[in-house]
Parts: sequence; C-alpha cells; structure tokens
Amino acid sequence: MDNFVAELKIRIRIEDVINETVPLERNGGRGFTRGSQRGAGEHSLVVDLDGQRFAWNGNPEYGGGRYNDVITWVMYRDRVDFRRAIETLARKANMELPKWDEAQQVKYAAVRKQEDVLEVAQRIFAEWLLKDDKAMAYARGRGWSDETIKAAGLGFTGWGTPAEYELMKNAIATAADIHSAAAVAVLGLQGGVEAWCERREITPKQKWKDNDRIPSMLGWKDKFGLIYPCIYFGRTTYLYRRHLMLNSDGTELIGSDEPKSYNLPKELVGERQLFFNHKYAPRAERVILVEGPGDAVTLGQWGLDAVSIAGTAWGDHEADLRQMRSQHEALYIALDADKAGLASVRGKNDEWPLVEILGPMCRVIEWPEKDANDWLKLMAKAETTQEDQVKMATQQVGMAKPLAIEVAKWAGLQTDDHSKSKALTRAFQVIAQMGDENLIMQYAADFLGAFRPLGDTVKGVREFTRLLKKAMGKNEEGDEKNEEAIYTYGGRIGDWLLEYCYDEETGKARFAYRDPSGNVDEADDLLIDGKRYKPKWPDDKMITKGAIQFPSGLARRDDGTIDRKSTRELTTIIAITIRKNYLFKDMKWPQLASYWVMGTWLYDNFSELVYLRMVGDAGAGKSALLNLIGAMCYRSIKMSGADSESTFFRVVDDFRGTILFEEADLPDGSGADNPIVKFVNLGAMKGNYIYRNEEFIDGEGNKGWRPTPFETYCPKIFAMRGDFMDNAVASRAISLKLTSAETSELRDAGIPLRLSRGVLKSLKRIQNLCLTWRLYEYSLQERELGWDLVDVEIPARFNQVTMPMKSLAMNVDGTRDEDFVNQITMLLRSHYQDIVGENSTTKEARVAEAIWKMYIYSDLRSRMVIKDDGDIFIKIGDVAAIANNIMDEMNDEGADLRVKHDDGGEDGSSKKSKKSFEVSAQSVGRIIREKFQLYIPPRTGKGIYFQWDEGKMMAIGKKFGALPEAEKIEKAKQEMAALRAKSKAAAAQLVIPGAED
Repeated sequence: MDNFVAELKIRIRIEDVINETVPLERNGGRGFTRGSQRGAGEHSLVVDLDGQRFAWNGNPEYGGGRYNDVITWVMYRDRVDFRRAIETLARKANMELPKWDEAQQVKYAAVRKQEDVLEVAQRIFAEWLLKDDKAMAYARGRGWSDETIKAAGLGFTGWGTPAEYELMKNAIATAADIHSAAAVAVLGLQGGVEAWCERREITPKQKWKDNDRIPSMLGWKDKFGLIYPCIYFGRTTYLYRRHLMLNSDGTELIGSDEPKSYNLPKELVGERQLFFNHKYAPRAERVILVEGPGDAVTLGQWGLDAVSIAGTAWGDHEADLRQMRSQHEALYIALDADKAGLASVRGKNDEWPLVEILGPMCRVIEWPEKDANDWLKLMAKAETTQEDQVKMATQQVGMAKPLAIEVAKWAGLQTDDHSKSKALTRAFQVIAQMGDENLIMQYAADFLGAFRPLGDTVKGVREFTRLLKKAMGKNEEGDEKNEEAIYTYGGRIGDWLLEYCYDEETGKARFAYRDPSGNVDEADDLLIDGKRYKPKWPDDKMITKGAIQFPSGLARRDDGTIDRKSTRELTTIIAITIRKNYLFKDMKWPQLASYWVMGTWLYDNFSELVYLRMVGDAGAGKSALLNLIGAMCYRSIKMSGADSESTFFRVVDDFRGTILFEEADLPDGSGADNPIVKFVNLGAMKGNYIYRNEEFIDGEGNKGWRPTPFETYCPKIFAMRGDFMDNAVASRAISLKLTSAETSELRDAGIPLRLSRGVLKSLKRIQNLCLTWRLYEYSLQERELGWDLVDVEIPARFNQVTMPMKSLAMNVDGTRDEDFVNQITMLLRSHYQDIVGENSTTKEARVAEAIWKMYIYSDLRSRMVIKDDGDIFIKIGDVAAIANNIMDEMNDEGADLRVKHDDGGEDGSSKKSKKSFEVSAQSVGRIIREKFQLYIPPRTGKGIYFQWDEGKMMAIGKKFGALPEAEKIEKAKQEMAALRAKSKAAAAQLVIPGAED
C-alpha cells in the first residue's frame, strides 16, 4: 500500500485535479500557479507544480495556508475520508483499486494522523527558526539565503523552555491525541514509559526503560538542533535533527558532533525517510542523490533537484531508489569526499551494490570541497554571486561521469595479482551492463585512463574491446560466444519490453527497450538472462516495401534526451494532426480516433478490443483517412479484402501489429462462416487462435505434421462502403460515417489533397512519440477494467470491447477527460440504437413483439398457462399466429398505393396468392430456442410451449426494438403477479385423495 500511494502521486498531476473545480493561471517562476477565482477577499490558492502540493492562504476549509498533497485536496473538496479520496484518484490514474482490509484502514488512518502531527511540528519549528537570531545566524552561516531557508521548511528546536513545550503540545493537540506515538516522538515522554509502550504494543528501547524517558525533538539541556523536514508531495513524513550547541561564550550556535544528530525513533514513526529538497519535482529529468540533507538544501539553492539518504546506508532505501531510477531519466550521486563516502558506494565486500540499484550509467559528481555545503560556504566567503554559484555548480554536474568509470578506477588501483584479477572481472561486468557498445566506446578513453595503473593488462582500445566482448559473451569478431543469437521483432521477455525499430533512411534495425528497473533506451542488441537478442534483419519485403510501419526509434529532443509526452498531450497532437489533414463534419470524430490510435499502442495490456470502421461512398476519402490514422498506429500493416484468410493470420502472428483493412466489403454471401469473418471475430479477444497443420522434422529426421496455433488478436481498422459482413463484427466496432467533400470545401478548410512529405515526417515523429509512451506506460500485468467504465444503457458486448479504449481516455496520464467520456458514451448509445433499428426489421423482432403482446394484453394473456409453482408457459403456435398478424398489418400499410394486377381464375374471380412473408410455428420455435435461448420443455399432447423469462425478454425487447412502454410492462407485471398468486393459493388448498390417511 505504501508503494501504491507513492505510485498514485507520481501518476496524478495535482494541477489537473485542482483545475477541475478551481481555474488556475500560471504565475511564473518554476511553475507556481494561482487560482483565477481566489475566494473571498484576498484569499489565494498557490499550487507548487514541482513539489506537487498546494496551499490556500486564508481559506480554512482547505487547510488555511498549510501545504498539502493531492489526496488532501480531494478529501477537502469531496468531503470524504482518506480511503474514498484514494479510490477517486486511483480511478483517474487507471490503477486497480487497492484491496482494503480493516488492518490497512487502521494503519493508514494512523499514518495520516502521524503526518498531521509532523506537519504541525514542522510549522512551529520553522516559525521558531525565523524568529531566533542565533538560529538564523547558524543557518545563514551554512551559506543559505533566507528564501532557501523558508522554501526548505527548515526549523529550530527551540531552547527547551516550558513555554515552548506548552506551545508545541497545544498545537499538536489540535491535530491529534497528544498521547499518540507521533505526538510522543515530537514531545517526548517523562515517566511511565513502559506502561505507555505496553498499551500501544510498542517494544521500547532499553535506554528508554533505563531512563524512564523518551527523548523529545525539542531542545533539551545544552543540546539544540536544526530541523530538516522530509516533505514529499506536500506531506511532512519525517523530521531530522542536526545537533547544535552554544559556543564557549554563549554568543552563537555551532555544530555539535557528540552526538551529531537525533532522529525520530522508528519504534514510534517507522523507518527513516528520504529527504527531498524544495526544488525536487517528481517528473524531473535528472536528480542528484547526496548523503546529508544539508547538501540537498544547498543544491536546491542552486536550482538542482536533489534527494538525501540522510545519514543512512544506501541499501536502506533500495526500493525507493529503484523507483526513482525508473521515474527519472538520469540519476547522479554526489559523494562526500572522504573514506566513508566512497566506502558506502563500494560496499562492504567491494561488490558495488549501487551499480545494481542505480545502474552503471548513474553519474558521479565530484565537488571541489568535501561536500556541496562546504563548497557553498567557501563560495559565500569569497563573495561569489548567486549567478556564478549556479553556473559553477552546473558545470561541475556536467562533468560527472558514469559510475562504471568509478568501478574501473577502483580496479586500476589494485596491487596484488589476485585482487587485480577479481576487480578487473567485476569492472568489466559493470561496463558490460551499460548495454550499448557504441555508448561504452564513447567513454573508452576514461576507462583506459582508469585502467592505466594496471600496465599491459588493459593497454589499449584493442585489449579493452577484447575484454569487453568477453564480458558480454562475444568472441573477438563480435559474435556471440557459445550461444545462438535470438532474432526477434521484440515483445515482452521476462520483465523486459523490447520494441523493433526500423530506420528507412539507413535501412538498419535496432531495439528500443525498457529494462526491469524501468530504464528506457535503445540498443543494437541485448543480453537478457544469458541469451543474446537481436532485431531481425530488415530484409523482409513487408518491411522494405513499407507494408508494415515500424517506428524509427525513441522520440528525442535536439539535445538527445528522451521526449516523453503524457496521454493528454499525445491525444491532442494526434487529434490536431487528423483535423489538419481530413475534413470532418462532426468534430468529435478526430478526438475519438486519437484515443483509438493510443489504444493500439497498449492493446496487449487488455484481453479484448474494439475495432474502428470508416464507412462511406466513393469519394468520401476512406482510403486517405485509413492511411492517415494507420500511420500513427502501433505497427500498422496494410492489407485488403483481396488477401486470403491465411495471409491475415500469418501476418498477425509474425508482426502482432494493427491491421489496416482496405476494401473490407467482402463478396456476397460472406457471412459468419466466411474464413476472413471468422478471423476478424476471433481476433477481438486475446487467446483465440486459428490452427493449421504444419510440417515438422523430429529429432530422428522423420517428417510429420502437427497442429500449430496462429495469433488473431490485434487492433483492426476497416475502410468500406457498406455494412459489415456479420453482426458479430458490427458489435465489436466503432463506426466513423464519412461523407464526400467538394474540392472547394477542402481548399477553404486548408485540407491537402494528399499527404505531403512534411506531413509524413510528422506522422513518423508521432509514431516515435507513441513508442516512447508505450515503453513507459506498458504494464507487466493485464490492466483491470472496473465497473466505473461500464455503461448500463448498452449491452455487455459493447461494454466488453470498448472499456479498454475508455480506460485510456479517462486516466492513463492521471487526468479524467469527462468531455471525452461523455462523447464516447453518447456515441456508443447512438451506435447501439442504429443496430437496434436494423434488428427491428427482422423476423426475430416480430416474434419478440408477439411474445410481448401476449404478456401485455389481458385477452391474449388468458391463453398463457400458469403452473402451480407460478411458472408461466406460452404456446409457440400462438406466438407464430400473432407474429404473422403483425407482419400482415405491416405489409398491408400503404396497400392502396400498390398497382393491382388481374390474377383472376377461369370463372373471372380474383385468385389470392400465398403470402411469402408468413413464418411457421417451426421457424418461430427455432428462433425462441436458438436466438432467444428460452426454455422449451418436452412436447405434450396439447402443443409445444416455452417458459416466460422476464429478464431475458427485457434484453430481447431492447435488442430488437420490441420493448413496450414501461407503464404497460409495469401494469402487466402487477396483473400477472396477482394471477400467479391466485394460482399458487388454489394449488395449496387442493385436497389430495388419501392425504388424510
């Protein structure tokens, strides 16, 4: 659950949530915004985009100026508890709702209360610091400006006076019970420690028992302190205290190193937390990891995002650091230039654990002084301007080199032969983990310089390359050693995600990938679990002729960094691109199409799909729109109705892409039994295969045949003139109805007659952006689709196939696009009504209407049979008769307009022909049994009956447009209930002969 809340906050953007009810406007700086509607008087809402927190000054209903997180905003806004707020945001983030049990609810209620206590304490500590001259002099002496001190929320413990204690106690009492664990962690406890711990099932420290005292975070005796608050997404989660003491003449505060610090006990508030500086942004591209919180504050003053482990071992925060590795594009570590700093990274047994946690590409910053704060103090003493400080710090960060080089330096310093061999092996293992040989060779000079003390062991580039290939499992020619390369178009391999990329300009293929730690990058080949994976050679004519479109690589900015867009940004880009290149009469279609395109890039995260269909007469631009939309889809594959069904499923099995089905109007008679129709129907749900016998050769060289499954599941988009060949296909598709446009209309709207080179280039760029989005958004588990996506007004089939697209539209990027949800909901309902209109002209509709007539009208209801147990049965022959009457009435409408012909007999009288529209009792029975699936008991001597099923008949009535008015149904239900009750009562009073014996 801890990880769930952290992931939720990362996915959700607080400004999007606030903007749902309070309009925001930019206010400059590093992304502060203010509400354009500020409430009463001078009240103002401030939203910190970097820290993802808010404060509404002067508004007591929203915390009265205290910073808080997005969860608290929803709690205030919706007047709900923590659990309900979490569930609301989880739906927005498209995350499966957490499994709440009583223990978890109690735990998280306690956590929120604990954070409330720490928030109150932090606010008072901060006030004490700003008001105390000696404490402020110490903080300023660290080189920090007053602005930095305030922004970081730094505090002072006070001097340990009774007045200070009372002030803190009363303030905490407004937020929580002062006898709670969090309150005691701040205030301390004198006397009765063991009894207090026993009541709360807390195991006390031995020192607490010996002294009968739990220390306070406030000042005591001659020990005072600077308070570093851990503030994450607007919530204070922990407090660190740096010990201070008065100098010999009592004129100023100085650091005290015996002991150096005091931290909140884990027995009371849990494990220590990471310290995020005041500039840290959850979506920052690069983040610097440091040891002490003072260094993190210093880096914040220089405008750098930083996180401190606050004096703990790196391994204590392994899960959080791995999360940060996947969350941020680049990580840096800035070590203290002392033995302890280097040893903590190298590990106890020289295993370099940070390589596994942060990766070999984590860059190492070396400061000119022991640490960043010592350097800041030196610069402040030299009166270096703030601007120059930032410039010098930025340059120092820019010179940082990968952690792998530090490992190489360590190996190069080994002296005895055994240590050299062992260290060299470890160094090349780390270097090989960098993956891309081109990237590694960019640092070849650095590695050779690090290995120089080893002499001839790694003398030059050739020897370095040889040892590198050995570590990567290759021979000197670069081929895999003792292993066969696996050539693939990508896919999920364990916890890796590989995507095939093809650059048409160079004619080369490579992988874009996401590794198990969440890092996204590109490589020519990858070593995964001892197996070498390479992209298939791009010599397949499907690729070289452009029949399938692969992205050319990750989307990158001009400086080479990855350009990652949110779902909202991408759908907007795609919709605008569609609108610029195709003239729509209804402007909701481009937005709908953009969400469908995005859905193709994550289709394998779901178990069912919705298809997209474009229908229109000649000249409507179906092919142009198909090519435009298809060029932005995942691995678009151009095919047509002229291809065989085996071509379809073999292509899908090979490439797992999006089928662009041109000329999808198949020949007459191509109903549900047509092989291509079967392929389309099967391919809407994961796990449906088509089987063909394939020849194989066994281990002894004998030929044989065995069934081989072929994949059918993939997105499909159709361009056609008429209706779908099968109703099942229609129920799985969203239809874009197109009309032709005059040339003058296209000219006036600025719509090109054909896609230019510039547009084609932009489409490839969009494809690369979508690839990048897929690598970050792809889930290793199938996405759960909750009931909040279900529309009760449409059938289960429609819900089943459209929920994946709706889930993307709603919340993948942490926002809820209510306009789109309403659009798709209304569109689906309208589409369903079109199908109902088509169904209403069939014989099945007349049968359904006849059954309902028998139920509604009392004179017909008398022909029903009510059993003793209340079950209702209707004779099939009666339904057939009524159905024929209905069809007679329909065919007789407008009879006076028909041209009459003399078809008289020999005697001059007119002769009536047999009506071709009649239905027999046999066909009605087949419809009731097979189409309606109503129960038909064995035949009796009185005819064939079926059992009335109200639930099924309601659904059948909706489907075929045969449902009577609700008032008539309700009246019939009441009358039928009375008849059934009367029948049961009569059966109960019946005397059975012999019963009295």
